[in-house]
Amino acid sequence: MAADSDKIQIIEPPMFFLDTNHLINIANLRKRKPLPAGQSPEAYSLIDQCIGRHFGVVFLEAAALDWVDGKATEDSAREIAQVLDSAKLLYLFEFDTWVYLREVLDECVRLHRDLRVPQYDIFHLLSDGGSYEPALLKIARCIPNDISESAQASFAAVIESGVTQIPVVSVRQHVIGALLWKKRNPDTYKERVENFKEMLSEDIKGANGYFTDPTRFHTAWLKGFLKADKVLVACNDGLTTEDAADILAHLDLERCPSVWLYIKAHEHRMRAGYPPTDNEGDDWSILPIVPYVDVILIDRGFREFVIRADSSLEAKVFANAADAAKALSALVAPWNGDEN
Repeated sequence: MAADSDKIQIIEPPMFFLDTNHLINIANLRKRKPLPAGQSPEAYSLIDQCIGRHFGVVFLEAAALDWVDGKATEDSAREIAQVLDSAKLLYLFEFDTWVYLREVLDECVRLHRDLRVPQYDIFHLLSDGGSYEPALLKIARCIPNDISESAQASFAAVIESGVTQIPVVSVRQHVIGALLWKKRNPDTYKERVENFKEMLSEDIKGANGYFTDPTRFHTAWLKGFLKADKVLVACNDGLTTEDAADILAHLDLERCPSVWLYIKAHEHRMRAGYPPTDNEGDDWSILPIVPYVDVILIDRGFREFVIRADSSLEAKVFANAADAAKALSALVAPWNGDEN
């Protein structure tokens, strides 16, 4: 038997995520445009080099909606997309709902080994082409009448056809899709912002009730937002709604990393109490990524919010490109010289 020092070590590529403003800075750097005051071209240049190496750059599908919002143009959105499409190793990260649900279902199975639940990935490799199965298709087949109307409309033809895989497309094509969706659904596009603000406002108003009995609210969120009870009942013959509710009420949510971060961030936000802003929904969609990647570069305000929710994340969540570049540099060593 080989000594420990002789064992083969498999080192997975580091993964990192950049939010919109930082992607814009890289796009401008590539065009030799000046960066905003105080931003380091050297830091962004290093980050850009990492994009072209075997690092796992993460694309959040919901981000495309942010890129085409407000005064954004098709050209500006495509410039952002081009940065990600140039990545040597690019991953699509599922929508926040499906990440939370996957963790909850996994925790259900950990506690009740005989349960059947849908299995799906939360990362999908985009850089090698091919196809993948979105979580929505898995869940839609379990509870077709309980997913959102907009989701049903988006995948209606695919769901009805029985297809389980859809082709991988570029980030640029995701942008084109977001632009078309915005054009066809202008009211729905605006409602996504207003609905989020309304729900968060109600949560802030009800903070006293929440902190009196958090577990009751957690279970309601698992059932109302994630519909985890309906998935359990649909996948397990003989399991009643009451059985599913009892299972969910006794989960150890601290073992669900993105769910627990959401809970702590939500509690912090309720205590803060200030009115919701228009762009908060886009920020919250980033939260589930945090436990799963090695380096995150986001805006300063949201970074402070995340750190207040969980101070242990300070070592990998950054708002300053120079700090993120330094963290990435520490991860580069195992990949030096590997350009294949």
